[in-house]
Amino acid sequence: MKDIWLKYNSIVVLTVVLVFFSGINFSAVAATIEVEVDRNPVEVNESFAINFTANEAVDGQPDFRPIEKDFKIINRNQSSSIQIINGRMSRQTKWSLFVMPKRSGKLRIPSISFGDDKSPALQMTVNSAKAQPTDKSSGILFLESEVDNNTVYVQAQIVYTVRIYQAVNLLNASLSEVSLSDSDAIIEKVGEDKTYSKSIEGRRFKVFEKRYIIFPQKSGRLTINPAELEAQYVDNRRALRTKILQSDPIYITVKPKPMVQTVQNNVWLPAKQMQIKEEWPQEPPVFKVGEPVTRTITIVADGLSSAQLPEINMTDVKDMKQYVDQPVMEDKKLNEGVIGMRQEKIALIPQKTGSYVIPGIEIPWWNTDKDRLEYLRLPNREITVNPGAQTAQSELGSTMTPQPSVEPNIDESTDSQSDQPVGKQIAETGNGIIGVSGFWMWVSVIALCGWLITAIAWWLTGRRAIPMAKSNLNALPLLNMDEKQFVKALKTACEQHDAQEAKNALLNWGKCMWPKQLPGSLNELSRLTGGPLGAQLLMLNTHLYSNKNTHWDSTNLWQAFNRFEKQSDTPKGTRSELLPLYKTTI
Repeated sequence: MKDIWLKYNSIVVLTVVLVFFSGINFSAVAATIEVEVDRNPVEVNESFAINFTANEAVDGQPDFRPIEKDFKIINRNQSSSIQIINGRMSRQTKWSLFVMPKRSGKLRIPSISFGDDKSPALQMTVNSAKAQPTDKSSGILFLESEVDNNTVYVQAQIVYTVRIYQAVNLLNASLSEVSLSDSDAIIEKVGEDKTYSKSIEGRRFKVFEKRYIIFPQKSGRLTINPAELEAQYVDNRRALRTKILQSDPIYITVKPKPMVQTVQNNVWLPAKQMQIKEEWPQEPPVFKVGEPVTRTITIVADGLSSAQLPEINMTDVKDMKQYVDQPVMEDKKLNEGVIGMRQEKIALIPQKTGSYVIPGIEIPWWNTDKDRLEYLRLPNREITVNPGAQTAQSELGSTMTPQPSVEPNIDESTDSQSDQPVGKQIAETGNGIIGVSGFWMWVSVIALCGWLITAIAWWLTGRRAIPMAKSNLNALPLLNMDEKQFVKALKTACEQHDAQEAKNALLNWGKCMWPKQLPGSLNELSRLTGGPLGAQLLMLNTHLYSNKNTHWDSTNLWQAFNRFEKQSDTPKGTRSELLPLYKTTI
């Protein structure tokens, strides 16, 4: 008995081990390692940080010795962080090196080995050291400011930098805000404040650096007033001293817009670089009648904020409804300036089958580096719209329509059949009758099946309708009372990306809002809501019932639902059966 028990345990353990290891993917996946520096360019004898970041486990410890060829490593540290988002855990490891270049020129940060994993190489620009205006009285504290360009176009970006050099510890220090001669100019802080060390004339200074971006709104001369620093420190005699320092003013020439045609819809775009791209759920996109397809268009600009980027103008397409979602706007503020991003999602819902052309997009912008006019372009796209599920059913129904019978055309002037035997004539006539009657027999069978299905559906619908009829109008207040509960259920379903629960909550909510219509499907509810919410409901319906694995964005559905709730102030139960579709033309 003991042997049998041991044998049974061994089998169980072996099974568990096999199941466990069957779920493990033993294929080696190389970790992706990103490299960035906190400043570029820098000067000789000026320290800066090199950051190596890995979002996956690396193969081994890094070997930083190749960096020492052109850079002196002053300090290094390592940090790790773990994030859990939507049940998925991600781990990030960061290695930071604080280095100082040994010479000027175009220096290369070489690829670093992390076991078998490697980081990409990076090029640095190291300038020669400039003579610094030191404080003559003490030589321990001074202030400087600079811009990346003294001549710019109106509304183009200016990067303004202020630095405090200190060879003594400051007890208290305050730096004035940026002040300009143009009160309409826009000023924003970018990047994080930097602290590093720099050697000047053989003396080590601690440097504190702040950066701003400025967008002048008027052409002409722009003056950046002197930055002012008030600081306290203890001198060699242990006496408390206060210093007030000022940087030199900076004068900038702001040029007007060029005379060439660079403005479209009153939008002027001076930037270092711009890009536009479009994305579809699949490539090439598949269009079916009544089913939404989301087109995502993204514009990215180096040197412009997202607020400066234009709305995307799309031309109407015949028999194609378009619903525009709220744009996503982001700004990435770096030491070199701002990178703005604007993303728009457009739901396209074709109404008829056939071939169509989605017009391309063209946006003019001014390349400030090359000082010339350029264009962002998306080409025309030819698409074919295939029948949807409802269209296919209607076409199938049309093919089942019985054709009118045709009477046989008997030519009485001829008696060709009389020469044939009577038995043969009956046989041939009988075959024709059997062929025709067989066809109508199948039509009758199909019609009978359709009648039976309709009768069963009517019977089931009638059974569901009986409790509602008995409860009369008493059930309607109950639905109204549960509306908040259904909204809360929808929010929870969207947060958990649960499409089925989202559908249930929406249908219950719809019955509260339209008790006379009582929408029983997402398609019916889409016709009642219309607008962006209607488009999102169709996308959810496609995701639930399409044969293909379609993408569904629960965040977009919840945002569209919130906007519909805020915009609609009609009392519940009094809304019209069909709200107008808010077709957006951009």
